[in-house]
Amino acid sequence: MSKQTLEVNKKVTERLAEDVFSKGRMEVFDEIFAESYIMHNMPVPNIPGTKEGFRELVLVTRRAFPDVQVYVDNVVAEGGANPS
Repeated sequence: MSKQTLEVNKKVTERLAEDVFSKGRMEVFDEIFAESYIMHNMPVPNIPGTKEGFRELVLVTRRAFPDVQVYVDNVVAEGGANPS
């Protein structure tokens, strides 16, 4: 993976935390998530592991915690498994 790709991925992580979760800017959500997105973390009951399901998770979280502030302190993108 190129250094440029790693930096783009890190920026996406920051935008998810700051713009989407903290500020509720769902237009940023649409910008950074592909329609084909599949959530691979632990399933949430009654929420599909799709882009729309993750959107629902963000909205539910923001309704429950309207003042939520999510910060990214560290992001590690380098050194992951190389399937080649």
